[in-house]
Amino acid sequence: MDLAARLELLKSRAQERQARPRGLPEGEPTATPVGTAVVSRHSGPPFPEAGAWDPDRLAWLAGGGPGPRGAGPKVIFLDTETTGLAGGTGTYAFLVGILRLVPAGGWEIQQFFMGDPGEEAAMLTLLAEALAGDPVIVTYNGKAFDWPLLETRFILSRMQVPRVSLHLDLLFPARRVWRERLKDCSLSNLHLAVLGGDRTGDVPGWEIPSLYFEYQRLGEAGAIVPVFSHNRADIRALAELALRLCRISRDPLATLEAPEDLAGMGRLLAARGQGGLGRECLEGAVSRGLAGPPRAAAERLLLRIARRQLPEAAYVKLCYRLLDSGDRSSLWPHDALAKHLEHRRRDYAAAEAVTAAALREATAEAQTAFAHRLARLRRKLALQA
Repeated sequence: MDLAARLELLKSRAQERQARPRGLPEGEPTATPVGTAVVSRHSGPPFPEAGAWDPDRLAWLAGGGPGPRGAGPKVIFLDTETTGLAGGTGTYAFLVGILRLVPAGGWEIQQFFMGDPGEEAAMLTLLAEALAGDPVIVTYNGKAFDWPLLETRFILSRMQVPRVSLHLDLLFPARRVWRERLKDCSLSNLHLAVLGGDRTGDVPGWEIPSLYFEYQRLGEAGAIVPVFSHNRADIRALAELALRLCRISRDPLATLEAPEDLAGMGRLLAARGQGGLGRECLEGAVSRGLAGPPRAAAERLLLRIARRQLPEAAYVKLCYRLLDSGDRSSLWPHDALAKHLEHRRRDYAAAEAVTAAALREATAEAQTAFAHRLARLRRKLALQA
């Protein structure tokens, strides 16, 4: 078959697909100057933690700096469903959902859907209208995937990419807080494990592209309806996660129970310049029984912050308190205290005692450094004598 025949075959098949009656999953067809796409609308009452909403604090937590004042009505939560996860020009978003928190209370969702690639320009036109006004957009892993993909589709459609004043990706703060306890920090898992959501009957993300292709092939609305539900669940979870982060960051010691989560919030607060509260979170995590490698990482950061913030006597007292906790999964308190006693106080005898205790507890790979320090301290004590 020559090239002309192949092109003619592809053209006839495309026309056949377009002529085949296709069920409408939900929503209403909406006309634009470049065609028609489907828009589905949903709304609901305020989220349980709606009173914690603070876009400026969320922007700070997400590492975007302070958000624009009065940005509440202009904050848009965004999530996409795509034909694959590889990205590039061969992947496109067939469903884009956005959520707004309504100033009077509650929330509104709009979902923009293209049943066929020929409707992409119309769908993007409707999405661009919804994103007008330089909003703040909030995504989950959107800086790496969702937004670059949408930018590519706008460019390939020869359309202006919508301008946003700030893009907040909640993957990064969420991962800092919950990764030690949950390991899986996907949005759907956080919805279940942190927000207490129910994803019964939810379609898994890896199955979504095949459901869309099945819908295109057969035209049966039932194949794609679960994808709409999945997209709405993800956007609501994204908004609830933003509210939860705003609430727990204000009083983490009272709102977080698991020591792993408290240590994670301490790391996040310290990284955002709030070292005092971050230190309190790390101390709280250690006192609540944090153990193993997470404890070692928490004590290392805790002591680094405390050395800068606390008076010398309080810093030494903290080191001894950590030594007396009975947990030997971390030798950072020994290391920090021995250094301080040797170089700041020049109390070589006390430093020798701490180092000898550390040497008894140290693993084989850590023993060399402590043995070297112990030998040096004993030489100094001999010279002193």
